[in-house]
Amino acid sequence: MAREAILIVEDDRLLATHLHATLIDLGYAVREPVASGEAAVAAVAACPPDLILMDIQLAGTLDGIAAAEHIRSAADVPIVFLTGHSENSLLQQAKGTAPYGYLIKPVRERDLAAALAIALTRHALDRQLRASAARYKQLLGSVTDYVFTVQVEEGRPVGTVHGPGCAAVTGYTPEEYQADPYLWYRMVHDQDREAVTTQAARVMTGEMPPPLEHRIIHRDGS
Repeated sequence: MAREAILIVEDDRLLATHLHATLIDLGYAVREPVASGEAAVAAVAACPPDLILMDIQLAGTLDGIAAAEHIRSAADVPIVFLTGHSENSLLQQAKGTAPYGYLIKPVRERDLAAALAIALTRHALDRQLRASAARYKQLLGSVTDYVFTVQVEEGRPVGTVHGPGCAAVTGYTPEEYQADPYLWYRMVHDQDREAVTTQAARVMTGEMPPPLEHRIIHRDGS
């Protein structure tokens, strides 16, 4: 199995050299370190690594956060930030780039090893989930029946994915479903709403209850 390729972005030459040697000892294929955000963006464009270990505060026009934003818009590469500070304001700013971890300097080898292993594993799982979601959406898009899924976070609907058959059956467009995560529920017939509410609650707690038939109200009232 090929070793994961790591790119170090650090303008402290001594630290970059130390990190380079440490990562080689940990078994990674380590690229030649770069010292600026601009160089990091160029290196990723030329050949994306499997992970970037990047200092937040870099010399030059692009600091680590700005470089991460550029990289994130062009490539799917996880980033673990290095920082000599732990101020909340700086970390909050860095959070906007969706990093896969933070390390405070000076970095201990065991902390570095753990952070990189976790970041690489999380990124691999994220890719699998995105691929699975894309396949499911493609499959759902080819179904002509009234089929949809409700996305739930913390026990409440936050969005829906509807197949093309939903518009024909209900009169509502996919855009209207997407804008209103509760639309599917409001279409339930008044006399069936209690049963649907109970069913939905059971599903959201992880149960697999028997199928439930219920009536829906078309946009035209039928």
